[in-house]
This record gives sequence, structure tokens and C-alpha cells, in this order.
Amino acid sequence: MNRRAFIKQSSLATAAIASGMRTPLFARDSTLKIGLIGSGWYGLVIAKAALQAGGVEIVAVSDVDSEHLKNGVKELEALQGTPPRAFKDYRDLNEKTITGNSSAKQLLARPYRAGYTRPPF
Repeated sequence: MNRRAFIKQSSLATAAIASGMRTPLFARDSTLKIGLIGSGWYGLVIAKAALQAGGVEIVAVSDVDSEHLKNGVKELEALQGTPPRAFKDYRDLNEKTITGNSSAKQLLARPYRAGYTRPPF
């Protein structure tokens, strides 16, 4: 492939994705399901930004602070219409919401085996 053909094909692909054209990669379910670890002020700012961007659903929330957890679930329910599942421990969020042998589950499992008790981010 020459340079001109590469630029043309890349531009067409970028335009298709930017225009919202459904591609086979995203054809199954276009909603990205998110688990939020930490539902204090900063976590909710990030969650609200994701919801405003569209195409996402917050399906689970975890926080060690019971008050943050309760308020976070209530606020997210008001924003998206459905309440996310609540977890006190982020490891429970990982085990009970990520299905299959996904790369997300594997990514979060590595720190457990290394002995970390906090999320790696």
C-alpha cells in the first residue's frame, strides 16, 4: 500500500467512527458498562463526565466510606435512572460484575496476587 492509499483509507475510517457509523467491532452493545472505584467527590466528577459524554452506564460502585457509597449510588441513580450495584470492597465489585475471562479482570487480579490491598490506580 502506498502512502496516498493509506492516508485515504485512514481518513475514511476516522470519518466513519467520528460520524457514529456502527462498525462490526461495536455492533453487539454500544453501551460501555463502568464500575466506579471510589465514589467521593473526585470519583463522581469523573462518573458525571462519562455520563455526559454518553454511551456509558455506571453499573457498580465501590467505596470504603459508607456515606460516600450511599450518596454516590443515590446521585448516580438520579443521573442515569437506574441504581448501580454498591460494594464496600472493590474486590467484590471486580468479582461480581466483571464476567468471563476478560482482560479487565486479569488486570485487576494481578495486584491481589502481589499483596496490594488498594486499587493499582
